[in-house]
Formats: sequence, C-alpha cells, structure tokens
Amino acid sequence: KEGFTVAVLYLSTVDPSAEIYEQILPQGFLAGSLCYKREEDRARSLCCRYLLFEHLKKEGLNPEEDRILWVRGEKPALEKTPLQFSFSHSGRLSAVLVDESFCGVDVELVRMIDADRLAARMLLEKDLEAFLSAPDKNVRFIELFTKMEAKGKYMGTGLVHQKVALADLSEVKTRKAALGEERYCLSYLAKKEPQIVLTGEGLFLEE
Repeated sequence: KEGFTVAVLYLSTVDPSAEIYEQILPQGFLAGSLCYKREEDRARSLCCRYLLFEHLKKEGLNPEEDRILWVRGEKPALEKTPLQFSFSHSGRLSAVLVDESFCGVDVELVRMIDADRLAARMLLEKDLEAFLSAPDKNVRFIELFTKMEAKGKYMGTGLVHQKVALADLSEVKTRKAALGEERYCLSYLAKKEPQIVLTGEGLFLEE
C-alpha cells in the first residue's frame, strides 16, 4: 500500500486488565506477551500490540491477516507488512513507534535509583565527572538509560552492556511526559521526526 502515515509515536495509558486487550487482538498479535506472569506486566505488553494493531487498521492494512514475529534476541517484525516498529512500557504507560525504516523507542517511569553507581557502570570517564556534579542526577540517568535503550532498539542490538559516550547518543530525542504525579522519560530515534499521539486522561508532554 502506498502512502503510509509513517513515523508515528503512540504514547498511551494502559488498561490494567490484560483480558480487555486479549479479547480484541487476533492470535497473531499475542506473540511475546504471554511470557509475562503478572497481569499488569502482560497488560502493558498487550497495550503496545493493541496500539500497533489500531495503527495498521487506520492505514487499511488488514492486521487481522498479519502477525508479529517474535524471536528472543532479534527485532520483532510483522510477517506481511513492510513497516518497522518498536515497543516500550513502564509504569502506567505503553509506547509504540512505527516507521518505514529502523526505529527505536523507550519510556521509563522516573523513580529513585542509585544514579551514581549506575552512571559509573555505563558512562565513559570523560562524561562521568560532569554527570556526577550535575543536579537532578536521578532524572538525568533515567533519561540516559532511555536514550541507550532507544538507540539499541534502533540498531537491533538491544541494550549494550558496555560504557558509552554521551556524544554517541546525541541523535536520540527525549521528551518528558506526565501522568498525574508520575513523571516519565520518553526517548526515540527514527529517520524522520515522528508525529506524537497521546491517549489517556491526564497524560501530557512537558515543554
């Protein structure tokens, strides 16, 4: 089909009931979600698949006849549709980035972590000193982590467990999202700037 509405990033609140998504989605879209034992984890995973499913329907691509190919260690793909996608979920949000070419997205709930220790494991020495002396280290580390995840998904490598230079992540875009009292970091990488679509009461992007 010509003329896809490409480079769309969906950010949505998650219904806590996995069953709601399971009743809507065809069997071919459940791959990779059944490994989650807790219902809230499965619901977040299924919400990603629902967002992709609805996007394909809007494009007239008959997702009922397609399926997600999900192999551990490889990028997930659609069997019949020539579109790329990336999933992420955290807290009460799920994110899906869809494009014609490689793309990667990651969303993380901002929470208390040992930012100093984690940054020392992940940053090169030349970047670590400036990071440790900066304010809001907790938020900055979660932003760094989402950038690394988004780029790893874009490259098809996943999160690389080796130290990185901040300059290597400069092409990854980051936005802050809020849902009630919760704050999230949303990072993404695509060849085109995506249209961002928000779904959920009280969800908004911060300036």
